[in-house]
Amino acid sequence: MAQREIAPGVFVEVVDVLAAPGGGEWWLGADGGIYAMGGAQFIDTPQNKDYWNNAPGGRRTARRLELSEDGYGYVVVDENENRYEYAGTAPAIETGGDVDTTNVRDGGLTPTAGERPGATAIIAQFLRSIGIPESHAADLWNQSKDLGVDAVIAEIPTQQFFKDRFPGIAAAQARREAGERGVYVPTPAEYLEFEEKSREVITHYGVPADFLDKDDIAKMVAGGVSAAELEERVVNGYWDAMNSPPEVRDQLQRLYGVGAGQLAAFFLNPDKGEKILQRQWAATNVAGQAAIARYGNLSVGEAEGLVDAGVDEGRARAGFGLLGQSGEIIDPILGDRDPGMTREQELGVIKGDVAAQTEMEKRARRRRGAFEGGGGFASGNTGVSGLGTAE
Repeated sequence: MAQREIAPGVFVEVVDVLAAPGGGEWWLGADGGIYAMGGAQFIDTPQNKDYWNNAPGGRRTARRLELSEDGYGYVVVDENENRYEYAGTAPAIETGGDVDTTNVRDGGLTPTAGERPGATAIIAQFLRSIGIPESHAADLWNQSKDLGVDAVIAEIPTQQFFKDRFPGIAAAQARREAGERGVYVPTPAEYLEFEEKSREVITHYGVPADFLDKDDIAKMVAGGVSAAELEERVVNGYWDAMNSPPEVRDQLQRLYGVGAGQLAAFFLNPDKGEKILQRQWAATNVAGQAAIARYGNLSVGEAEGLVDAGVDEGRARAGFGLLGQSGEIIDPILGDRDPGMTREQELGVIKGDVAAQTEMEKRARRRRGAFEGGGGFASGNTGVSGLGTAE
């Protein structure tokens, strides 16, 4: 499979190439699209057919192209070795010019028998490949035929029907034209892939079906969220949160104001970068472990500070568990001038701060005597026994 350019600046994933008998090549896209290149005759494609998109078990994936039995067409073979044959016609003498629209199929968008595809058919083929009605082809050609086919196709992204179909591309392009640096403008193929991936992810992980509508997808695409990042947000964000302990979900509400019904909006918000979301969710998990250990609530600054120091959920669980079992070591004693360990020192123990861990070990020796095992504390070259230092 390789990316190939079917029009200026427009690339598709091509899985196979077959030489056409009258010259040129047929390129096969993974989605079943057929691209007639170099003057090859376009016949038909399973790409937008019900038997391809709504087959038992789901949408088919194209694997290879073979020459049809008559020797003039092609056969699309899918991943299950099902065969879809489209018979062709013997190559004719090049007619030149546009397709004759007299008595032809699809309102003049498909070449008549024996003709090579003309300009209108090529434009229609491109529109069909990106999910836009091919009925626009004739108007586009008639308005700009002096420019040539490549130029007409290159100008399609400026058309309002294109902007209506791909608002995220239009928004990203507008940002780039306004001088914003680092803005990536996706191709229609990438946009379509994002739409398909979002539907798969939302269905599989139970995200509310009405959450990602056309406008939401446009915002995510324009914001630079890729299909892979969308899945990452859902799997390691939304899905993780939905299946986390109630104490953790309570901390998400307390720290960031996100209730159970707002999880999808929180993790799929295109205005928040993935790194910010990861940091906030990690802080929520750390705060959740403090609550589970009955240590008490952490502030946003404390929870995010622990995350920034390299404390993950597992280390937080161990650290707050040890602090929760060691009240007689870290708390002040009545009648003693010792004020006990400060909050900063306690959290420093979990962060792996050497001074804080040394202080705790010193207090343990003074108050309880040094001992090994039993879940207590002891001196060692790794800091507080059983906890060590943060990575």
